[in-house]
Amino acid sequence: MVFGGELLPRQPVDSQVHVVQLTSTTIETLSAPRTSSSPNPRVCASLITLQDKLYLFSGRGGLEMTPIEEKGALWAYMPGDNTWELIAPAAPSAPYPCGRSYHAAASASDDRSSSSNMVASTARSREALVLCWP
Repeated sequence: MVFGGELLPRQPVDSQVHVVQLTSTTIETLSAPRTSSSPNPRVCASLITLQDKLYLFSGRGGLEMTPIEEKGALWAYMPGDNTWELIAPAAPSAPYPCGRSYHAAASASDDRSSSSNMVASTARSREALVLCWP
């Protein structure tokens, strides 16, 4: 699945999810209803799959093409319902990762339990910053 990106420099394409079938040459577009409960168009975001959902974090967007700041929140896309949900941190006063772009994310799940994690990483000067969501 693919979300966001740009065809022309500094112009995010849309907020649709595109499903690329690797066994054929077909691409399906899932157009979730555009509401306040769906992410704005963006470029350079991270998108991972975890437990039958897609999770989207930050990226760049808007007229200024600055990092999208959502105060540590993640967008969750549910393909079965074709809906998005903004998931805010459980503890609003806890530190959260700032908006960023050109970063990477990965997911890990333990099939023996309900435990799963998402990790995002970005380099700042010579230091690596690694963030975890339990």
